[in-house]
Amino acid sequence: MAPLHEEEVTMTNTTYTMIDTSSGKIRTTGLSLEAAARRLVTNDGSDYEVRAADGSRGWELWLYNPRRGWRVSVIFSTVRDEAAATADIYAQIVSSEAFVGGEEAMTDEDAAAMQAESDRDAAA
Repeated sequence: MAPLHEEEVTMTNTTYTMIDTSSGKIRTTGLSLEAAARRLVTNDGSDYEVRAADGSRGWELWLYNPRRGWRVSVIFSTVRDEAAATADIYAQIVSSEAFVGGEEAMTDEDAAAMQAESDRDAAA
């Protein structure tokens, strides 16, 4: 997912569901964007920081792995405002396949629609 331009960043009250990738079962619902992104990034014991990029180019996602230390990821935002850039980075994490490692995130609305379709199929 490409980083957003500053005028495209909007804060929403969207909540997220975490799905177990092996069983397809819902693990939890109602998570904020930040909480869903945090679960995806830290599910393997890693940590992360959003840091200012060199040369005022925006903000970058840095990942920490106990074996490899800190390294910059490919996820970044060119939005100038730190809070909006962080939200942009969280949105990229949630929509990225790079962080799927036992769980995936989707909006609660999408999860409910998926569950309703599954229920309809089961009843048929």
